[in-house]
Amino acid sequence: SRNTSNTTTNNNNNTNSNDSNSTQSFDGGSVWILLSKHMEASKRHEQDKNDFLTLHVYDESKVNTRDRRVFHRVGALYTGVYINSPHYLMRIDVDKKDAKQTVRRYTVIISQYEKKHDVAFTITAYSTLMRTRFRPIEDTKLWPYQKTFMGEWNKQYCGGSPNHDSFPQNPQFKITTFVQTHLRFILEAPIK
Repeated sequence: SRNTSNTTTNNNNNTNSNDSNSTQSFDGGSVWILLSKHMEASKRHEQDKNDFLTLHVYDESKVNTRDRRVFHRVGALYTGVYINSPHYLMRIDVDKKDAKQTVRRYTVIISQYEKKHDVAFTITAYSTLMRTRFRPIEDTKLWPYQKTFMGEWNKQYCGGSPNHDSFPQNPQFKITTFVQTHLRFILEAPIK
């Protein structure tokens, strides 16, 4: 399977905006994930040497990542090393399922260290297993209702931490739900 996309973030620990893919397997064997950066210049020495990418893999039976975006790399089955090579290959060893597990699922995260710009890539899955699926996780299906608020911390609205009497001056938002649901809050700041 192939997925072509652009990587969108990151720092070393936060995986908020990184692209996520899901693979599932039914038997024991190996799944190889190949991440290939697209070369925008015709010569290797002209490429940006600061584009460090890696892969992180989560076992969905141990960390609940099923069809969900991962926000922090804690609990990863495999934590990749950030490298600036045009190719990155990772092997996922899949144990044969036990009687309680019908399918083994993994979430694969493509992560960029200290993002300076978008990097185009292709991700390909190869498997020794007969029945393996590999697909991107579509964030828009996971969170069909979204609301964005623009704001800023300035001299008027910067109350500091809860340890300060001025804490109530911080921007505040209230959310009310009338059914049990999952919520996700993302605080983003521009890079200057």
